[in-house]
Amino acid sequence: MHPIEILALDLDGTLAVQDHEISAKTRAALTQISQQGIELVIATGRRYRTTRYVIENLGFPVHAVSNGGALIKHRDQSTLQQTCIATDELADMARLARANGHALIAQRDSHANGGADFIVDSGVQWNRPTRFYFEDNGDAAASRDYLDQENVDEYLVFGIFGTHEPLSTFCQLLHRMFAAQFHTVVVPFDALNTWYCEITQAHVTKWSGLTFLADMLKVTPHSICAVGDEINDLAMIRHAGVGVAMGNANPALQKEADWICGNHDEDGLLMVVDYIKEHNGKLR
Repeated sequence: MHPIEILALDLDGTLAVQDHEISAKTRAALTQISQQGIELVIATGRRYRTTRYVIENLGFPVHAVSNGGALIKHRDQSTLQQTCIATDELADMARLARANGHALIAQRDSHANGGADFIVDSGVQWNRPTRFYFEDNGDAAASRDYLDQENVDEYLVFGIFGTHEPLSTFCQLLHRMFAAQFHTVVVPFDALNTWYCEITQAHVTKWSGLTFLADMLKVTPHSICAVGDEINDLAMIRHAGVGVAMGNANPALQKEADWICGNHDEDGLLMVVDYIKEHNGKLR
């Protein structure tokens, strides 16, 4: 058996109970195992700006794999790695999205580079979730015409808000156009009662970000415990030494997990903390 040295946690539906909040019991338990030497890592599809809000509520600095694995931040908030989508593919992707009635949303590292967190394609009509997301984020949001190739930025992830079936169809069309260049996943976006399609480079997932950090920390994948609730957590649940699905997780993810803990809004992570303590205690 291998000791657990890294605990990787998804945010929404796993660590964060509502928006940026963490329950007091879960916070205390995670603080304790962190003090005992367990490296806590946040692994999320969120932008780093909103990831930081949760880390602040956690109460101690941690490494973060954000933007679906495209951006990796040290606990001191410096950038360890970023994987951007090639800008010469932007116009073709935007045309495909527009042809199917979708507005691309490009995420960027505003923490390191300043400016907006994300930029929405202004060359197509926005659906209601996209408009609300744009207006709700204030200065963190911007828009531009994606077919205008001047002042093209470095983009980490592309996303689209919509309903499940049209987004799934778009993913199929995208894969036909670009072969194996991109990794896509369609997940619920509960805050807006809609669905979100996440597009990264083909090799970029939360797991790729975790393995980068593990290499840096000289920890083997066998010593990672990963916990999540949605399909974008699938790679890390499959490949980590211990993969745990939340009680409220997507059933498809639960089937792939080594075991299932309690619900995120019922301090389900306490079961994971207890498991790590017991597991590592047997190896002493």
